[in-house]
Amino acid sequence: MKKNSNNIVLFFPIINPKTKYHWFPFSLLSIGATLQEKGFNPIVIDERITPNYRELLLSHLRDVLFFGTTAMTGYQIKGALDASEIVMKFNPKIKIVWGGRHASLMPEQTVKDPLVDVIVRGQGELTSVEIASLLKNGEPIDNVLGTTLKINKNIISNHSRPIFDVSKLHGFAWNLINIEDYINPETRALGYFSSFGCPARCGFCANSWDERRWLSMKTDFILNDLEYLITKYHFKNILFQDSNFFVNKKRVKDLAQGFLDRNFNVKWKASIRADQLWKYEDDILSLLEKSGLYSLFMGIESGSQRMLDQMTKDTTPQDAIKSITKASKYSFEIHASLMFALPNETIKDLEETIRHVEILREINPNIKTQTCFYSPYPSTPLNELAEKGGFVPPNNLRDWQNTKEQTEFVIPPWFDKNISEQYKKIFFKAFPTSAVTKFEKGKK
Repeated sequence: MKKNSNNIVLFFPIINPKTKYHWFPFSLLSIGATLQEKGFNPIVIDERITPNYRELLLSHLRDVLFFGTTAMTGYQIKGALDASEIVMKFNPKIKIVWGGRHASLMPEQTVKDPLVDVIVRGQGELTSVEIASLLKNGEPIDNVLGTTLKINKNIISNHSRPIFDVSKLHGFAWNLINIEDYINPETRALGYFSSFGCPARCGFCANSWDERRWLSMKTDFILNDLEYLITKYHFKNILFQDSNFFVNKKRVKDLAQGFLDRNFNVKWKASIRADQLWKYEDDILSLLEKSGLYSLFMGIESGSQRMLDQMTKDTTPQDAIKSITKASKYSFEIHASLMFALPNETIKDLEETIRHVEILREINPNIKTQTCFYSPYPSTPLNELAEKGGFVPPNNLRDWQNTKEQTEFVIPPWFDKNISEQYKKIFFKAFPTSAVTKFEKGKK
């Protein structure tokens, strides 16, 4: 690292090697915008766009304050480790800083890895600026809020940095990437985050580190940002990637009205909880439909109240029935998310979910279902039940990269083996389009 440098390399590893088109690296663009505002020069390298990034990375390491990478639990850890190893071999004095969901959930275990020097927990914008400023001035970074780091072979976790209002940040630094690299020419679809976090307490969710906070950028900022992207790059579809888009009715209504006032002329979709849609008044839903809302991804998860309670989902099957009933008055596509192979799940729970889906389809024959299979994420509440059922979590960073995606059914250790054959037969009769080969693979 060079104290006279303003350069910081920010790395985004591949999430899924099978994906052809990719959403923007939002976390790095947000951090990059804050670094730029403070006079630093962030350089984003996205492995998804530049898979042969080695020489590009090495060219920037000659003049850099620190190297930062993000990683979610699973495959993305592999790319982060590979890039970190390149940095370490080039110059072991360069600080290797990890952030993102996995490092925030498992900071002590992550920083134990020899390729990791510092963990940034949670929101990384202000923490990254402080680290950069201290390194530039040749000062130690031992006491930076929101970090976990190694000091003389000891692991130190500093106090958490207070969660701050994202509306006070500087948005996304679009200049750090070539936007055209992220556009699917067939769909012209734009992924976008208008808010962060979620006030719900779902026990399976990896957002548990954020203390159930929900933070939104200002409506005018969102609309201005979208107007720039739609006008310059001709996006036709918008997917709001917010964990919970419909928390605030006024915000949703103002955004929809803004779409109309600015003549966006796009189709858009977002995620919604089963207990939210039925609480929206008809005038707001009509406005949403008029503004271009055409699809809703609804987290129904189960038709078993026992399983919903175990997930601390704080919803009921009746919530889903009421929401699907209300949605049937409009042209919205409904994609219902369902979760299976949960700890303590029984055949009765499975049959209740199947019957629940049948009821929902009687209300709306066009409802689509997405079957997900429970995967334990570190430090999440439901993970404790999985461990009691026999799941042994990885004891090091590297083994977490093998975590299966929730679309793959591998019979887990917490699942009752006495019912697995019957469960499989009932499940695939109800959901025949799910991948049988992946279920069978788990039996080896």
